[in-house]
Amino acid sequence: TVYEMVAAAHFTEQTLHTIRKNLKDLFYNLRRHKATWHKVLSKHTSNKNLFNQLMDELGDFHDLCAGVSLLNSSWLKKLNKQQQQLLIQVKKEWTKEKAAMKLLLVTKLQTSFKIQATA
Repeated sequence: TVYEMVAAAHFTEQTLHTIRKNLKDLFYNLRRHKATWHKVLSKHTSNKNLFNQLMDELGDFHDLCAGVSLLNSSWLKKLNKQQQQLLIQVKKEWTKEKAAMKLLLVTKLQTSFKIQATA
């Protein structure tokens, strides 16, 4: 479950993507059964806006991961040196942004699911 993944505190890009997919599945199913919403989520996170924000931020993180991954592709070698240098700089900036975003997401997930961070 999402709770177990967050509690495990092993936050790889794939784990965060899986959490996002599970939250989306849960959200779309609970949306169909509004009366169930608070019963299911109240133990962990009953704030619907926070839930939506988490899904959006996890989606943004996944998009950024995909973008960085694309900048590792062999097609870059077909570009001229100036284009390659520009994209190398973009990759550095995106990689920093990705690391910062991941830290914020992990904190938000642990807070939202009321899990104490481990040392």
